[in-house]
Amino acid sequence: MTHTTAIKLKQATATLAAILIIPLMATVFSACSDDDDDDTTINIDLEEVGHDNSKEGVIGDDMHLEANITADDLIKQIDVKLDNGSGYAIEATYTGKYAGVKNTLLHEHVEIPADAPEGTYTLTVTVRTQNNNWREVTTGGIELKKEETEKN
Repeated sequence: MTHTTAIKLKQATATLAAILIIPLMATVFSACSDDDDDDTTINIDLEEVGHDNSKEGVIGDDMHLEANITADDLIKQIDVKLDNGSGYAIEATYTGKYAGVKNTLLHEHVEIPADAPEGTYTLTVTVRTQNNNWREVTTGGIELKKEETEKN
């Protein structure tokens, strides 16, 4: 092999390597790009859980819930879950006046079924946006009780 042929072979190899490596590097670096990260901000501030923020709900009645919600994206839905940790959960999904806005005051009375077991529950409020982003807040120590009746 002559010196000229060896140089041409090295140049061809370098060109082929560049053709193969450049797209590969572009793929690797674009996959790690910050542009793909979710920068959506969703804030959920639980203002009141239970009447007068008592953290109590009445079985067979309801539990007052109020939260101030702000989001960079339009809200799709708000999911509320009360879970007793023993396999029983109460779930509600709210859309209506909450869907299609960025900021809202969630004010609902979550229905507590008459057959709900008494006890301590965990409340989870999840906000989902139209761009499929979501955020949730959880708080424990929610007491569900049967309404006390007065004895005469």
